[in-house]
Amino acid sequence: SKLPTMKCFLFASLFFLSISAKSQDCKTYYLLQNNKIIETTFYNKKGKVTAKQVYTVSDYKNSGGVATATVNSEPFDKNGKSDNKSTGIVKCTGGVMMMDMKMKMPEGQGPKLGTTDLKTEGMFLEYPSKINAGESLKDGHMELDLDNKGMQQNILLDITNRKVEGKEDITTTAGT
Repeated sequence: SKLPTMKCFLFASLFFLSISAKSQDCKTYYLLQNNKIIETTFYNKKGKVTAKQVYTVSDYKNSGGVATATVNSEPFDKNGKSDNKSTGIVKCTGGVMMMDMKMKMPEGQGPKLGTTDLKTEGMFLEYPSKINAGESLKDGHMELDLDNKGMQQNILLDITNRKVEGKEDITTTAGT
């Protein structure tokens, strides 16, 4: 089942918001800090690594009150093997971060593009800087149209019923 993986992705996404909760400044989001490398490691109940996700931020720009950056995402399995990279845009205005939904496709479910022509509707998933337990967040919808050497494919991704379950401090080797 991909449900636990998706929960991990949503948790990791909210983790990126943690330093921005007290500020409307888009520069405080991890995914909008140029040349930042963010690594999230997932463990099972026995403390063994089950997966890792590495995000690399580049091309940060801030123009007209809208901050944007390119984020390269690369998942790794428990053996450190990567087989699926993605690139997306993160933007922010008024303290609301918007993440390119292509980055939200579950691990291993993203299309292996190679020389494939890909057309997307530019859909973004919103993460407001001020969130409180019990709040609902906006749904997200993305549609991908693929032409893989004449083979037409259509992929729909809906992320719905997003709710802030709670807020807590998490202590890691990198700090709290």
